[in-house]
Amino acid sequence: MASEPLAKARAHLGEVVDRARHGGQPTVLTDHGKPAAVVVSHEMYEEYRRLQAAEDERAVRAAIARADAHPGSGRVFTSVEEMQRAAEAARTVGGAA
Repeated sequence: MASEPLAKARAHLGEVVDRARHGGQPTVLTDHGKPAAVVVSHEMYEEYRRLQAAEDERAVRAAIARADAHPGSGRVFTSVEEMQRAAEAARTVGGAA
């Protein structure tokens, strides 16, 4: 994966986008030597979002299965947003929702 400083990429952003869009080559943009962002094709971004949604769904299904296996010991969610935050937290730390 290519990497380049943000200031340098700014000067030829069209080329960076073309590499991502047509060449399938992501570019890591760095700021003061640290990764700041990644330029990827829209297709790659959509695939990332699809995978993230599938992972969220797996985490929710696993939490439901655990709650079904142990009635009375599961967490009760009061909104979809609360359940999504719990799924995100579980995915981030690799723990259970």
